[in-house]
Amino acid sequence: LSLSLRLCVKTSSPSQNRAKYPVRGYTALYDIGAADWRRPFFTFSYPSKQALMATSEQTVQKADGIPFDPRLARLAVTAIFFTNGALVANWFARIPDVKHQLGLSEGSFSLALLCMAVGALIAQPATGVLIGKYGSRRMTSIMALVFCATVTLIGFASSLPLLMLVLFFVGAANGSLDVSMNAQAAMVERNYGRSIMNSFHALWSVGGLIGAAVGGLIASRGVTVDVHFVAAAAVAAVLMLLALRGLLPDGPSRAGH
Repeated sequence: LSLSLRLCVKTSSPSQNRAKYPVRGYTALYDIGAADWRRPFFTFSYPSKQALMATSEQTVQKADGIPFDPRLARLAVTAIFFTNGALVANWFARIPDVKHQLGLSEGSFSLALLCMAVGALIAQPATGVLIGKYGSRRMTSIMALVFCATVTLIGFASSLPLLMLVLFFVGAANGSLDVSMNAQAAMVERNYGRSIMNSFHALWSVGGLIGAAVGGLIASRGVTVDVHFVAAAAVAAVLMLLALRGLLPDGPSRAGH
């Protein structure tokens, strides 16, 4: 029996877009002897040009009827979590310097830190209401920039009352951003198709580690607190602005329209 191998072109269609986007492929057949007995040996297929174009268009999904790129949305939210963690850690790294700069005792400085917690405690419930009215994308965009702005004020606080006031607004802005970006992350996860929330919080922690290391290095170089916070907030604001463009748009039901 003579054994020969040949390729023949086979055209098939996927279940979706059957008539519009065919998938072309090759099926290898083997012939045995004069009986020309043919059976499939192996089959592989590749999408046609039309199918490739259709697939690229389908990477832009829809959430509540609004197109979005799930990978871009995930990257954007990840960048915001990372930047927030890094900027918060920069502030933590300079706490001893702020305390020493104002000549505060342990008790008085604890009152200032308490104001930060009070600000977050008040802002977080209110943010939930605002998200229901304006959407998580808008609230995340606003509070990300507000948080960067408030951090710059820490270095210019010249007394305990001013520091308490500034830290109250820092805590409120950070708490509001925390709620907003987590609401945005939950929306991205729901439309992404699988669980990815842990990755956002993991990158927040990575940002905290890097921010603390950078903040400690800057402090060791003798950079003043005001200059440090202005520079760190400026870098964070640029990163936030770049990330905000990829956030998932809110549907009409979430934006209060």
